[in-house]
Amino acid sequence: MKKVLLSILALVLCMCMLPIGALAAETENEISLTADIETSSEYTSLLSYETDILRQMQVLAQATKKDRLPTTVDFTKAVKVFALSDLDSSETIKTAKNSNSYYYRVPLLIDTGYVYSTFVISNGKVSGYDTSMTYDTTVGQVAYLFDEEIVSALLATVNEKVTDVTVLTIPAIKADFVYFTAGGKAYAIPFASRPDFWELDNGKIYEYEKIVSCAKALLNEMSDSDAFVGNQGGGGAIGSANNTFFYIVPLVILSVALVALGVFTMKRKIRKTK
Repeated sequence: MKKVLLSILALVLCMCMLPIGALAAETENEISLTADIETSSEYTSLLSYETDILRQMQVLAQATKKDRLPTTVDFTKAVKVFALSDLDSSETIKTAKNSNSYYYRVPLLIDTGYVYSTFVISNGKVSGYDTSMTYDTTVGQVAYLFDEEIVSALLATVNEKVTDVTVLTIPAIKADFVYFTAGGKAYAIPFASRPDFWELDNGKIYEYEKIVSCAKALLNEMSDSDAFVGNQGGGGAIGSANNTFFYIVPLVILSVALVALGVFTMKRKIRKTK
């Protein structure tokens, strides 16, 4: 009887351990993008900009249509982002991660859009920053800042152990992506402001080479196209300035000519009176 009871007890214990083991496998790949921010050398420097950021948010208050704004900035939610410069190099990721220059993106507010600050770090010091706003809360370039569960849920679906998780960006095409390796292969999850430009879905896992191939194709298209055409979709500031230039220059030349003609005429009249 004792043997039977012991067997039943052993079976119950095994059954209890199975869910724990399964849960451990599922949560092994849940990696925080904001890990160790408080231990970084620039964390204290970031904190010193809190007052300035809150002032900038006041300027954006009307755009966000929000009466009550945060009174503090949670810098522990800042995500470190490395910029890719040479997509053709096999050492691109390693070079980016070892660089002394990178960004910190800090989520600030969710309302009618996302409000966030981007700090530029050079040699461990803040060299500049700005506060921006996107006008929707869909899965765009900075969605991972405000909903980290997007990345955690995707990494949890990977069967192999996930390592080397790094957030990268290609500034020229306004695209960030979460890079990682698993089972000896490199992957990435893109977050772009205009994913339709490179035919990749935001918040989806792709092999890293696929990301690089699409990014290079888009960059080549941008370099081959007219600079003014490429900027029209972003508000047309450059295009407008360019058109204004062509209108103003003839007017300036005409004005100078008229002044010169007036001076010449006055001189002739003065000579005649003498």
